[in-house]
Amino acid sequence: MASSVSLVEEAAHIVASLLSGKPATSIADLPKLDTMTTLSLNRNSIGDAGAKKLAAVLPHLPALTDLYLGWNSIGDAGVKDLAAVLPSTLTHLDLRNNSIGEAGAKDLAVALRRLTALKVLTVSDNPIGPAGSKDLVAAVPSALSQLHLNCIALGDAGSKELVSVLPRLTALFHLGLSGNTIGPLYKAAIRAGAPEYCSYYFD
Repeated sequence: MASSVSLVEEAAHIVASLLSGKPATSIADLPKLDTMTTLSLNRNSIGDAGAKKLAAVLPHLPALTDLYLGWNSIGDAGVKDLAAVLPSTLTHLDLRNNSIGEAGAKDLAVALRRLTALKVLTVSDNPIGPAGSKDLVAAVPSALSQLHLNCIALGDAGSKELVSVLPRLTALFHLGLSGNTIGPLYKAAIRAGAPEYCSYYFD
């Protein structure tokens, strides 16, 4: 495993290649990436254009387990590009505070079905909506230990789907649901269906 220093240097180089006016002309121009496990691009405002460029890099990160892309103004187009190439090695995916809507959630749901090693998923603070939430929740991997769905407009459709998938999420110990409009019946069903040691937050 690469040292934390080298990981920071590699990540910084990738950020520069994504955001500068003179990106790397080929993957060979980037540093050796086959041992990188963590890539954090939080708060870089890469947008859909940067997400598309990142999508070209991700297939060259065979050891990547943790990907942080919060606060980046990534919308449905950017998520579609990323979802197609998210590494199956991922255990932690953070997409909070972007601009992911229903269409992006549907594309992400397709990717989630092959991310069977995923332990932590964060999509909080995105305008996903009830229909997108339903598709997303239906596809979450059974191995999840943390699921953060705060402020995504879960609605009745998303809440109902969550109730149906909770029985298979036996490793779940944290469920974030604050900032959603969840009715009392669904709240009760979520409380009843969550694993015994799972903490959950509605408000």
